[in-house]
Amino acid sequence: MKFKKGYFSFLFLVSCIFLFSNLALADAAETWKIESNMPNPRAAAATVEVNGKIYAIGGSAGSASYQDVQVYDISTNSWETKSKMPTARSSAASVVYNGNIYVFGGYTGNYFTWTGGSSLKTVEMYNPSTDTWTTKASMPSELGLRTAVVYNNKIYLFGGMTTGTRSVTNVDVYDPATDTWTSKSNMPKAIHGSAAVILNDKIYLVGGRLIDNSTNVSLNSFQEYNPVTDKWTSKPNMSANRGIGNAVVFSGKIFAIGGNDQYYENNTVEAYDPKTNTWTPRAKLNQARSGLGAVTYNGKIYVVGGSSANTSNSAIGSVEVYGESPSAPLNLTATGGDASVTLNWSSSEGATSYTIKRSLTPGGPYTTVAANVYNGTNTYLDKDVVNGTTYYYVVYAVNSIGESGVSNEASATPQASQAKRALLVVTMNNGLEKEFDLSLAEVQAFISWYEAKASGTGPVSYAIDKHNNNKGPFVSRKDYIIYDKVLTYEVNEYVQKD
Repeated sequence: MKFKKGYFSFLFLVSCIFLFSNLALADAAETWKIESNMPNPRAAAATVEVNGKIYAIGGSAGSASYQDVQVYDISTNSWETKSKMPTARSSAASVVYNGNIYVFGGYTGNYFTWTGGSSLKTVEMYNPSTDTWTTKASMPSELGLRTAVVYNNKIYLFGGMTTGTRSVTNVDVYDPATDTWTSKSNMPKAIHGSAAVILNDKIYLVGGRLIDNSTNVSLNSFQEYNPVTDKWTSKPNMSANRGIGNAVVFSGKIFAIGGNDQYYENNTVEAYDPKTNTWTPRAKLNQARSGLGAVTYNGKIYVVGGSSANTSNSAIGSVEVYGESPSAPLNLTATGGDASVTLNWSSSEGATSYTIKRSLTPGGPYTTVAANVYNGTNTYLDKDVVNGTTYYYVVYAVNSIGESGVSNEASATPQASQAKRALLVVTMNNGLEKEFDLSLAEVQAFISWYEAKASGTGPVSYAIDKHNNNKGPFVSRKDYIIYDKVLTYEVNEYVQKD
């Protein structure tokens, strides 16, 4: 089949419009912001979060690897240093288990060129509470650029690279309780510099690199590992190659961040949705980087350090923070009361508060009637209303990133309270009719007495308050109905308007 040149131009234009429209939509509700800078920029540092502090351990800059421990306090936006790691290294895998930080393997030289040093099998544990290091049982093999996760009280490590720059298929499991190692089935393909995350009880490996006798490439692969069955499954590839990037689970999705795309460091981010089994572009980093650290904390993603250049180990120290404005509230309803309107809506993911707006006309314009609403029940009572007037409401969810889209509109008309009452007409066996204007509760009390007496219990008479029929100097007037004198009775309900 033949196509004209103009046809391809049209397709290209439409594709670009579609792509950039999607990116614009993604960026509109999310953003990366540079919050801080590391005192000593590092690439390939072991990076974890403990109690609201991000630990960047070791790492590489230029041709050297380091021992220093740099700690970023998220709440104060400040840095401090802790006791040095016993072994200088970069490219180490790291996890947090029972409040302690475990650092596995790594490389002692230039992480970027993989020269001037050797891969390690050293394992060291850091206790943030005591600021002390302890040596643990070494890994079975000397490897750097591994990736690790904690699953079912065990630490799983995947892949890695040897001193001789060869990727491996190793899967090793460390038991912190016994300080021992076991091995699992090898991965289908050798890999190093991947990123491991856990979602829905499965372990996922995101991207990475492959170096063997004939290949030296960054990968866009995405693999699922079932630790129960020790089996691997290939999942949809990412849109970009991501060697020595990073990944986190955020808002129920897997975010793949940065990495090396063979010829350059990239700043792209994409998210995998397990519900649709698809990847979607997300907001880009401000600075392209590989060898970056990434953690999540309090509804945000934090990216720390990395290398910015493909031709050298150019360490960068910026800390970028990602967040999303919350989803729009759903199922807003409005119910009118007496000089009040009650609003109810469904929770919005990521919301820390809500803003209530209203209008006197459908579709707005709306005026804010309440902000910073958060009571845990997703309700609001508007008492600044006039009976008989129709009000139109919308709700916005809010967090530190911004405001959500608008909810559906709901309307209500408050009305004065209308009490239900009844005329109780009692016909006596002599044909006399007695009529009483009573509340429904009073009518029910009379019926309960009558039915109880019909069953053989209760007094023979029942006193009915005549209320506004009181005349003269009397404090009250009651009419006593004798059970065996009642022929029939009738209840006529009505609504009393104020």
